[in-house]
Amino acid sequence: MADEIIKLGMRIEISDEFVTEDERDSRPLYISQVENLFSNGDFEIDMPIYQRQLILLHNGHRYKFLFYGDKYNYEAIVIVKDRYKADNRYLVRVQLVTQPEKVQRREYYRCCTTFEIKFHDLAEAEINSPQFSVIMKQYNAIDLEKIMMHGLVMDISGGGMKMVTRFPNEPGSYKRILFELPLEGEMVSFDVCGQILSCNLRKDTVSRYENRLKFINLDQDSREKIIRFIFEEERKLRRINRGTE
Repeated sequence: MADEIIKLGMRIEISDEFVTEDERDSRPLYISQVENLFSNGDFEIDMPIYQRQLILLHNGHRYKFLFYGDKYNYEAIVIVKDRYKADNRYLVRVQLVTQPEKVQRREYYRCCTTFEIKFHDLAEAEINSPQFSVIMKQYNAIDLEKIMMHGLVMDISGGGMKMVTRFPNEPGSYKRILFELPLEGEMVSFDVCGQILSCNLRKDTVSRYENRLKFINLDQDSREKIIRFIFEEERKLRRINRGTE
């Protein structure tokens, strides 16, 4: 069964074996991909990188792998059999402890990055209005700079983002967010809506708030462009890492 699921180039999200669903957003999740398949069922992955640092997976340690397939995602427990360097790359050989099981929820890769955004408040009635596009045109007709607030994104995924702001935002409140991302050599503009899931004062400062936001009604084209940006950033990090070794 596993050999029908695990394919070369398959993206993987790595977490501790016993991480719970509630802890997924608060603990580091590392990204890698399948680089080689062995006849005995073992497979080889790149050593993951997180916040521009190589994350060393430990020999004999068990991890939870989430495999991203074309149609379904699968989850399994693996154990690290060996780690080594080959062709200026750090690789890990792992063995399945459990067979991959299909997971119904949809997850998105998260990319640690930094860029500025502008946003303003939206009412729930505006978000749910059948005249939403008309409402947005009315906002665009005014001087947006008078109502815009500024934030700094810390990570982004196809499902949402984590941003730092000077002022607290009410959990459950809605925002319109404007930002740009470099994609295939040019800057692409995004105009999206989201809902604040949580807002907490950062421990390392007295005037910054960390907000988790999920996208609302994000169109498929914008989502695919964000995911493409994340994959491009991941490739850049791997090239940088190889160039400094």
